[in-house]
Amino acid sequence: MTSIDLNEWTLSGSGYFGSSYFNKSDDSVLLKMLKPEFPFSMIEEEFRMASLVHSMGIPSSKPFELVTDGKSFGAIYQRFSDKVSYARKVGQSPELIESLARDLAALVRKLHSTPCSPENFPNVKDRLHNAILADDFRDEEFKCRAIKLLESLPDGRTCIHGDLHFGNVVLSEGKSYFIDLGNFSYGHPYFDLGMTACLIDFAGRHSAQFTENFHCTPEQGVQFCKSFLKNYFGPDVPLEDVLEELKPYFAFCQIFSEVAMGVPFSDDEFALTRTLVMG
Repeated sequence: MTSIDLNEWTLSGSGYFGSSYFNKSDDSVLLKMLKPEFPFSMIEEEFRMASLVHSMGIPSSKPFELVTDGKSFGAIYQRFSDKVSYARKVGQSPELIESLARDLAALVRKLHSTPCSPENFPNVKDRLHNAILADDFRDEEFKCRAIKLLESLPDGRTCIHGDLHFGNVVLSEGKSYFIDLGNFSYGHPYFDLGMTACLIDFAGRHSAQFTENFHCTPEQGVQFCKSFLKNYFGPDVPLEDVLEELKPYFAFCQIFSEVAMGVPFSDDEFALTRTLVMG
């Protein structure tokens, strides 16, 4: 592992798990650093996944090396010039929402048609099974029933992003790239699409936080998410039917999110998930 001096980097953004930096002398690379409280294994696994994904030809940032500043751990990646996430682009150019949603749907459909090696990537159901067991906010009965529901859902062998939202796909020089690949898995595509249903719900409940996280208004975000789903499934499938079919995957998105963030959903926010799991 390479040691670095953070004085050679310029802070470019911060999030829940860490911060990103630009190099002061080399604009072709980007540094992602975890906060000190998060373990090396977290960035190591993301780096491993990113390396495998990039080697498959899936459009993504090329990973270069793992690093430390003596306090925290990080990784250096290829930096895309003039990068902008789909989420931020929606806020900047709302007149492009429909075309952006159409483009992202095509990109995600291609990802979801790509076979994924079980030897290299985890099964999304195994990842979610572990998350259920690790959910300290839920009792044992809930966990048992959640695992039973999870096992009843269909399996799959195609690639899924694992944290698919419109902030985790970026545009650069007319091309699109997936980022934040630490949860990349194989399984049924609906496990990815459940996140879109979660975003629609989140936008309706936490407007200020939604705008802070995704750099567009809740109304713009919901319009984009609905258009994305319509384009993904096709014009002959009613959106209401899509959202109904995605409900179980919405539930597991919530369960995984509260474990990853370490913050439980409120009773009101979690009501649908509890009903789906408990019956």
